[in-house]
Amino acid sequence: MFKELFEGYILLNVVFAILTIVLIVTWSITKNSKFAQLAFASFIIALPF
Repeated sequence: MFKELFEGYILLNVVFAILTIVLIVTWSITKNSKFAQLAFASFIIALPF
């Protein structure tokens, strides 16, 4: 059970990292400050994990 939970946790972090990268790329294209703040906040939140 622990192994499955751990694998699911890693998968969740990978998906979250991809979403963060997508947000940063989207912001780079649009140059929208709200997107930048959201992406940066997501990245900061993701760092401890």
